[in-house]
Amino acid sequence: NTQYLYYMFSNNCINEIILNDVTKYDDEYLSYYINLLKSLSIRIDSETIQFFFDETTYSFPLVDQALKLYNHSNAMISTVVHNIVLAILNIKYTPIKEYFLKFPSVSYFIFIVSSLRDTSQNFIMNGSDQDSYEDVIDALMYINDIMGMKIEKINYILINAMFYYYIMPILMVEIFNEKNSENVIIILIAMFNIIKDEIFINMLFTVCFGNELSMDIINFCSLNDIKAKN
Repeated sequence: NTQYLYYMFSNNCINEIILNDVTKYDDEYLSYYINLLKSLSIRIDSETIQFFFDETTYSFPLVDQALKLYNHSNAMISTVVHNIVLAILNIKYTPIKEYFLKFPSVSYFIFIVSSLRDTSQNFIMNGSDQDSYEDVIDALMYINDIMGMKIEKINYILINAMFYYYIMPILMVEIFNEKNSENVIIILIAMFNIIKDEIFINMLFTVCFGNELSMDIINFCSLNDIKAKN
């Protein structure tokens, strides 16, 4: 009932519940709490956003609280945070995009790239770990979901973070490590297959195939292939 929802949202008790200090509660309570935030987030639109988001101060308690749990050890909780972010980014309301470009919210995009980097390092060092590989795939798919919304400034931040914190210092270094090169190539193939953003793919293609570094990569991979055949 739309009228009931408007009445409930207009009463500030919802934000008071949202702003509860979640750090003192266990995982069971947090599961209920984060699912409450998710249920609210999927009911927010360009009309009801006024009850949750203060455009003058860029205060958004629901998202602020959710982002505190983005890296929770409970995978279900962190997954729900991802869903909340996607739901909010999908709202056709420009100030929301600006909210995600301001500190501390903008840090979230650096965090998810850093998390992908850490998961990838675990897979690179332990290639037989199927769980790590699946985590890498899930992270790439989530980043692709965000990029697929085509929010130019957010994509710019994500792309820069991907190259600065992940691709250049990790993948482009470990690919020259004979022990780890195969696992790096597996990640790069997954990246080409999953991420659809044209700017990102063009930059990744240039790094891998369009300069002196790419020739070193090709020669290194060819050398490993020859060794394997022998």
